[in-house]
Amino acid sequence: MVSTDSKKYAFIAKKFGAEVPFLRPKNIATSQSPDYQWVKFTLNNLKKKGELFSHFFILRPTSPFRTHQTILRAWKKFKKISNAESLRAVEICKQHPGKMWRASGLFIRPFFSGKIFNQPYHNLQFKSLPKIFIQNASLEISKVEVLRRYKTITGKKIIPFYTKGIEGFDINQAQDLRYARLIKKN
Repeated sequence: MVSTDSKKYAFIAKKFGAEVPFLRPKNIATSQSPDYQWVKFTLNNLKKKGELFSHFFILRPTSPFRTHQTILRAWKKFKKISNAESLRAVEICKQHPGKMWRASGLFIRPFFSGKIFNQPYHNLQFKSLPKIFIQNASLEISKVEVLRRYKTITGKKIIPFYTKGIEGFDINQAQDLRYARLIKKN
Protein backbone atom coordinates (compact mmCIF):
# COMPACT_ATOMS: atom_id res chain seq x y z
CA MET A 1 0.00 0.00 0.00
CA VAL A 2 1.33 3.41 -0.94
CA SER A 3 0.58 6.64 0.90
CA THR A 4 1.02 9.72 -1.28
CA ASP A 5 -0.60 13.06 -2.06
CA SER A 6 0.44 12.79 -5.71
CA LYS A 7 -1.91 11.52 -8.42
CA LYS A 8 1.17 10.87 -10.57
CA TYR A 9 2.85 8.70 -7.91
CA ALA A 10 -0.44 6.96 -7.18
CA PHE A 11 -0.73 6.06 -10.87
CA ILE A 12 2.84 4.71 -10.94
CA ALA A 13 2.29 2.72 -7.72
CA LYS A 14 -0.90 1.16 -9.07
CA LYS A 15 0.82 0.35 -12.36
CA PHE A 16 3.33 -1.76 -10.40
CA GLY A 17 0.64 -3.53 -8.34
CA ALA A 18 0.42 -1.42 -5.18
CA GLU A 19 -2.81 -0.31 -3.59
CA VAL A 20 -3.49 3.41 -3.23
CA PRO A 21 -6.95 3.53 -1.61
CA PHE A 22 -6.92 7.34 -1.19
CA LEU A 23 -4.61 10.31 -1.50
CA ARG A 24 -2.98 11.86 1.52
CA PRO A 25 -4.01 15.47 2.26
CA LYS A 26 -1.35 18.01 1.25
CA ASN A 27 -1.02 19.35 4.83
CA ILE A 28 0.33 15.99 6.05
CA ALA A 29 2.42 15.26 2.97
CA THR A 30 5.14 17.86 3.25
CA SER A 31 8.84 17.10 3.63
CA GLN A 32 8.49 18.09 7.29
CA SER A 33 5.29 16.17 8.11
CA PRO A 34 5.77 13.73 11.00
CA ASP A 35 5.15 10.10 10.09
CA TYR A 36 2.62 9.94 12.92
CA GLN A 37 0.23 12.20 10.98
CA TRP A 38 0.05 10.21 7.76
CA VAL A 39 0.14 6.81 9.47
CA LYS A 40 -2.76 7.80 11.73
CA PHE A 41 -4.65 9.27 8.74
CA THR A 42 -4.11 6.10 6.72
CA LEU A 43 -5.12 3.67 9.46
CA ASN A 44 -8.18 5.76 10.41
CA ASN A 45 -9.35 5.82 6.79
CA LEU A 46 -8.80 2.10 6.40
CA LYS A 47 -10.73 1.52 9.64
CA LYS A 48 -13.68 3.47 8.17
CA LYS A 49 -13.60 0.97 5.29
CA GLY A 50 -13.74 -1.92 7.78
CA GLU A 51 -10.05 -2.80 7.53
CA LEU A 52 -8.47 -3.22 10.97
CA PHE A 53 -4.80 -3.87 11.64
CA SER A 54 -2.75 -4.74 14.70
CA HIS A 55 0.61 -3.67 13.20
CA PHE A 56 1.96 -1.45 10.47
CA PHE A 57 5.22 -1.44 8.52
CA ILE A 58 6.85 1.63 7.02
CA LEU A 59 8.87 0.71 3.94
CA ARG A 60 10.21 3.91 2.46
CA PRO A 61 11.01 4.10 -1.26
CA THR A 62 14.36 5.71 -0.39
CA SER A 63 15.75 2.28 0.57
CA PRO A 64 16.21 0.53 -2.78
CA PHE A 65 18.33 -2.37 -1.50
CA ARG A 66 15.94 -3.64 1.17
CA THR A 67 14.64 -7.04 0.06
CA HIS A 68 11.69 -9.22 0.94
CA GLN A 69 14.14 -11.31 3.00
CA THR A 70 15.04 -8.18 4.99
CA ILE A 71 11.38 -7.55 5.75
CA LEU A 72 10.72 -11.17 6.74
CA ARG A 73 13.81 -11.25 8.98
CA ALA A 74 12.64 -8.08 10.75
CA TRP A 75 9.08 -9.38 11.22
CA LYS A 76 10.39 -12.67 12.61
CA LYS A 77 12.56 -10.78 15.11
CA PHE A 78 9.69 -8.48 16.11
CA LYS A 79 7.32 -11.38 16.75
CA LYS A 80 9.86 -13.06 19.08
CA ILE A 81 9.69 -10.21 21.62
CA SER A 82 6.07 -10.05 22.74
CA ASN A 83 6.32 -6.85 24.77
CA ALA A 84 8.09 -4.88 22.02
CA GLU A 85 6.06 -1.93 20.76
CA SER A 86 8.12 -1.25 17.67
CA LEU A 87 11.20 -2.19 15.69
CA ARG A 88 13.58 0.25 14.04
CA ALA A 89 16.27 -0.54 11.46
CA VAL A 90 19.69 0.62 12.65
CA GLU A 91 23.35 0.35 11.70
CA ILE A 92 26.67 1.27 13.29
CA CYS A 93 27.12 5.03 13.30
CA LYS A 94 30.08 5.86 11.02
CA GLN A 95 30.41 9.37 12.42
CA HIS A 96 30.53 8.81 16.19
CA PRO A 97 28.74 11.46 18.26
CA GLY A 98 31.67 11.38 20.71
CA LYS A 99 33.70 13.12 17.99
CA MET A 100 31.09 15.85 17.38
CA TRP A 101 31.50 19.49 18.33
CA ARG A 102 29.28 22.49 18.99
CA ALA A 103 30.27 26.09 18.15
CA SER A 104 30.51 28.38 21.17
CA GLY A 105 31.59 31.88 20.24
CA LEU A 106 35.13 31.75 18.86
CA PHE A 107 35.67 28.20 20.08
CA ILE A 108 34.20 24.73 19.82
CA ARG A 109 33.31 22.39 22.63
CA PRO A 110 32.50 18.68 22.62
CA PHE A 111 28.89 17.76 21.95
CA PHE A 112 29.22 14.89 24.47
CA SER A 113 31.36 14.88 27.57
CA GLY A 114 31.95 11.13 27.91
CA LYS A 115 35.29 9.73 28.99
CA ILE A 116 37.15 6.42 28.81
CA PHE A 117 40.44 5.89 30.66
CA ASN A 118 40.05 9.46 31.90
CA GLN A 119 40.25 10.71 28.29
CA PRO A 120 37.44 12.58 26.51
CA TYR A 121 35.73 10.70 23.69
CA HIS A 122 37.06 13.16 21.09
CA ASN A 123 40.65 12.18 21.95
CA LEU A 124 40.08 8.44 21.54
CA GLN A 125 40.28 6.10 18.58
CA PHE A 126 36.93 5.21 17.00
CA LYS A 127 37.24 1.51 17.94
CA SER A 128 37.62 2.33 21.64
CA LEU A 129 34.35 4.32 21.75
CA PRO A 130 31.05 2.72 22.80
CA LYS A 131 29.07 1.30 19.87
CA ILE A 132 26.47 3.81 18.78
CA PHE A 133 23.77 3.00 16.25
CA ILE A 134 21.95 5.30 13.88
CA GLN A 135 18.56 4.55 12.41
CA ASN A 136 18.28 4.08 8.70
CA ALA A 137 15.08 4.32 6.73
CA SER A 138 14.93 0.77 5.44
CA LEU A 139 12.04 -0.33 7.64
CA GLU A 140 10.00 0.21 10.75
CA ILE A 141 7.41 -2.02 12.36
CA SER A 142 5.03 -0.91 15.07
CA LYS A 143 1.91 -1.93 16.90
CA VAL A 144 -1.09 0.20 15.95
CA GLU A 145 -1.88 0.76 19.62
CA VAL A 146 1.22 2.97 20.04
CA LEU A 147 -0.41 5.64 17.88
CA ARG A 148 -3.17 6.07 20.44
CA ARG A 149 -1.07 5.50 23.55
CA TYR A 150 1.95 7.69 22.77
CA LYS A 151 0.90 9.88 19.80
CA THR A 152 4.00 8.61 17.97
CA ILE A 153 4.84 5.71 15.66
CA THR A 154 7.40 4.04 17.93
CA GLY A 155 6.28 3.80 21.54
CA LYS A 156 8.88 3.22 24.24
CA LYS A 157 9.89 -0.41 23.85
CA ILE A 158 11.80 -0.23 20.58
CA ILE A 159 13.91 -3.17 19.47
CA PRO A 160 16.82 -2.77 17.07
CA PHE A 161 16.93 -4.44 13.71
CA TYR A 162 20.53 -4.54 12.55
CA THR A 163 20.61 -4.18 8.80
CA LYS A 164 23.29 -6.02 6.85
CA GLY A 165 25.46 -4.58 4.11
CA ILE A 166 23.59 -2.32 1.72
CA GLU A 167 20.05 -3.29 2.75
CA GLY A 168 19.94 -0.23 5.03
CA PHE A 169 21.29 2.17 2.40
CA ASP A 170 19.13 5.28 2.23
CA ILE A 171 18.83 7.87 -0.53
CA ASN A 172 18.51 11.38 0.88
CA GLN A 173 20.71 13.47 -1.39
CA ALA A 174 21.77 13.55 -5.04
CA GLN A 175 25.14 11.95 -4.19
CA ASP A 176 23.28 9.03 -2.53
CA LEU A 177 21.38 8.42 -5.76
CA ARG A 178 24.61 8.45 -7.76
CA TYR A 179 26.13 5.96 -5.34
CA ALA A 180 23.03 3.73 -5.50
CA ARG A 181 23.29 3.66 -9.28
CA LEU A 182 26.96 2.68 -9.01
CA ILE A 183 26.09 -0.12 -6.55
CA LYS A 184 23.36 -1.39 -8.87
CA LYS A 185 25.68 -1.25 -11.88
CA ASN A 186 28.35 -3.26 -10.08
